[in-house]
Amino acid sequence: MIKNALTKEMAKAAVVALAMCGSAQALGQDDNAPPLIPDVQSNSLQIETTGDEGQNAALNGVSDQTHSEQVRDFYTSDLPLKLVLAVGALGLGVAGFSVYKKTDGAVARTLSVAFCLAAIASAEYGTDLFRTPPTIVPVFIDKSASVGDRAPMIEEAFTALKTELSSLGPVDIRRIEFGSSADAQSQNGTYFSNTFASTLITLPTDRVGGAFILSDGIIVESDQRYFLQTPFEHRVHGMIVGHAEEEDFRIQLEAMPASGYTDDEDIEFTFRIVDARTPDSDDLIADVDITFAAANTQHMQLPVNQSVSVKISDLAPEGLLIGKNTIEIEIDRINGARSAKMDMDNDGQPDEVTTLNNQIVTSITGVNSSIKALLFTGEPHQGSNLWRKLLENDKVTIDHLPFLRPKDKRSAAIPMRDHAIIPMPAKELLGLDHIDEYDVIILDNLMYTGNIAPEYFENIRSYVERGGGLIIVGSETLAHTDKALSQTALFDLYPMKPGTHGLAVTFTPQMTDFALRHPVGRALHDAEGWENRGPWYSMTDVSPVADSLVILTGVDDKPLLALREYGDGHVAMLASNQAFAWDRAHLGGGSGASLYRIMASWAMKDPRYDDERLTLRNVQGKITADLRSMQDAEDIEFITPSGKHIKATPEGENGIYSANIDKEETGVYQVRRANGEITEDFVVVGNPNRSEYENVLSDTEIFRPLMDQTSGNIVRISDAAGKLLMPEFAAQSDGSSEANSSVMQIQMSNIQEKVGSKREPYLPSWAFALASGSCLLLSFRQKQIAQVLSSPFKKDDLQTPEL
Repeated sequence: MIKNALTKEMAKAAVVALAMCGSAQALGQDDNAPPLIPDVQSNSLQIETTGDEGQNAALNGVSDQTHSEQVRDFYTSDLPLKLVLAVGALGLGVAGFSVYKKTDGAVARTLSVAFCLAAIASAEYGTDLFRTPPTIVPVFIDKSASVGDRAPMIEEAFTALKTELSSLGPVDIRRIEFGSSADAQSQNGTYFSNTFASTLITLPTDRVGGAFILSDGIIVESDQRYFLQTPFEHRVHGMIVGHAEEEDFRIQLEAMPASGYTDDEDIEFTFRIVDARTPDSDDLIADVDITFAAANTQHMQLPVNQSVSVKISDLAPEGLLIGKNTIEIEIDRINGARSAKMDMDNDGQPDEVTTLNNQIVTSITGVNSSIKALLFTGEPHQGSNLWRKLLENDKVTIDHLPFLRPKDKRSAAIPMRDHAIIPMPAKELLGLDHIDEYDVIILDNLMYTGNIAPEYFENIRSYVERGGGLIIVGSETLAHTDKALSQTALFDLYPMKPGTHGLAVTFTPQMTDFALRHPVGRALHDAEGWENRGPWYSMTDVSPVADSLVILTGVDDKPLLALREYGDGHVAMLASNQAFAWDRAHLGGGSGASLYRIMASWAMKDPRYDDERLTLRNVQGKITADLRSMQDAEDIEFITPSGKHIKATPEGENGIYSANIDKEETGVYQVRRANGEITEDFVVVGNPNRSEYENVLSDTEIFRPLMDQTSGNIVRISDAAGKLLMPEFAAQSDGSSEANSSVMQIQMSNIQEKVGSKREPYLPSWAFALASGSCLLLSFRQKQIAQVLSSPFKKDDLQTPEL
């Protein structure tokens, strides 16, 4: 009987036990767990605490920025609420039914179920810690070139601004620089708008209290009002360095040709010295130094604010040189009655914002108005017209004397007047008074026939010694016979010594192993048609001269094309007249026209084909020196505009080397071999952001539309003595305040941010377990409990009770 009773009662308690199993997480909760700290934004103060001490520290240590709120959570269990409600409803239903049936212990079991449900819900009370995050204030710092010597004033103002803003309350000052990036420099401007717009996109607008701009007020970009298109609902204040009485003089180029002909005596450029503060000035005189081609310097006195034109021929009698011609214009000093009033530091010169715009360096490229060539074609051959095809263009003047008949081939039956319309004008062409007019002389398949007197060949040799160019082309005509040009004074300058016969053998021209180190070899190798070149069929048996350079070889590796520097001139010799085969695409063709053009360019000293050349380039923030040499690379020496010497070792291969240094100055950079010999060059480096220097006087009007649009203020923060003048600042807690022209207001942030919390259960877990268990024990009938407890000692009492 007792067994049945216990079984019945335990069955009634099964529901309670099931509910208690669901409270395992709540019953096992650690009372000493630290408060939960949610993630917050990276620019906010994060408070990490442990236990009550950490919580109190968090509450007490930042009380000026935070506040706490008491919270009550009546359900924090990880179990689904629907499951808990279902189990609870089942337990309460069974307990209620027991009460209805007036079953013993029903009330106690009902209370046990209630305690279990409370344990499962994990009811808590505690404190949440909230904070008002710092107000974000972006400060835009002008680092553009026009700031110049006023940059320290901007840094001083930024330091003072941080102090002033910090006194208003918690602030997060963001420093954003503009105008100094590579993009701004390469685009020739300040480009504040891009920085302004991109910065605002990244900021949380509900925390921004306003913005400041520390600048000289000079913004140079394609659209100076682009920043007005960027929506910004907070005040933007401008703080401008520089005073209203600043002075600056600069050079303004008004007309400068990019190039000109070397024989044009009327080439000129126009510029003026600009007094930016008083453009109507007429009593100031500028001492100006103008240097042409880094050699000729002239001193001039020019009126300020008046245009002046200067002829190149006045700077250098020889006029423009072929290639790059540098022109440097520099203000030496300003003279006049008013200049003394501009001299605040008593150094004898007007005080200027910057002197970087007192110099301009530019260049004019000198171009030959025309190339004049003298062409003699002798024995007729299929390539006779190749030279004419190459040279006949608008920039080349050619004097051509073709097919000079030797005296022994004249017919007695034909009168001399019928042999030629005019006599050979040797004196007019090759006389000492005329021969230097030509840039190159070409002797194509020509023999010594007596038509040209020996003294004129002597003139040609002297012409080459003085710097002229000579090209000799032929096959059998070059053979060393009594009718060959080798019998004349030209033999002294031959790059190859001819044998006594020609070679009628099929061959394909080949490039020598070291030819690629020479510009002529590289240009020919890269010319169209070189890879598919066809055969030639004749050449002269020749051998190279000691100081010549063989570019191409022919039959049995004999020299075919050789170059020689003779005196100051160049001589090229091609021991074959078969280039026409390439020009006619015979069996694949080749680069026939390119071969003749390259020979002519080298003979005329085209700088592109110099085998020893040192040049400078101004590329991407670097000054790069390119060395072309037939020898191994030697050390070179950079010379900066300030006169600093920097040695460097070029690196490369196949005769092409380079080295570079950082571009840190403006003006003329020079480079030369470390031993000062052979070659040197210069490059003009103007200001990397010249538009910034067109006007360097501080200005409050460019930014004013932005301040007006956002109800901000713009003020000057420095006086003529260079003293910092900080305005008044004020915090604004709501949006009701009106703009004040003398006060720079900041809208302080009022958003709330949860930074920490402390949670504790209403009763410890053991109290729920004790209460629930106690009620469960009390749910058994007292008589049954007594019988169970006494059954081991009074077996006779264990009788079936009377009904």
